[in-house]
Amino acid sequence: YLEDPASCKASQIPDNVPLLQEMNKRGQIVSTPAQDYDDSYCIEYAKKHNAYIVSNDKFRDHLDSITDISKKKMEKSWLSTHLISFAFHKDQFLPNPGCDFFKLYDKLLN
Repeated sequence: YLEDPASCKASQIPDNVPLLQEMNKRGQIVSTPAQDYDDSYCIEYAKKHNAYIVSNDKFRDHLDSITDISKKKMEKSWLSTHLISFAFHKDQFLPNPGCDFFKLYDKLLN
């Protein structure tokens, strides 16, 4: 939808397409092929860059696709410490203050 917003349904078009296009040009957005499973890209990118994932997705499909019980347990554990859920109140972005990221941040400050 970044290249051709007119080809999408209204519900799929972000609020600020020009901003996303600019962020994409700066390399601040990682896009995935439309036919691929984006959860895998997101999780592997975050792991590779020691990053956090800001999403309300619980990645259940991804976890369900892992058949090895020990690998599934490790993946679930990693997600529980690297996933930041969020909400919006009017125009205000509210990341979950109870997530591990903020707990770690508080420890570093104190």
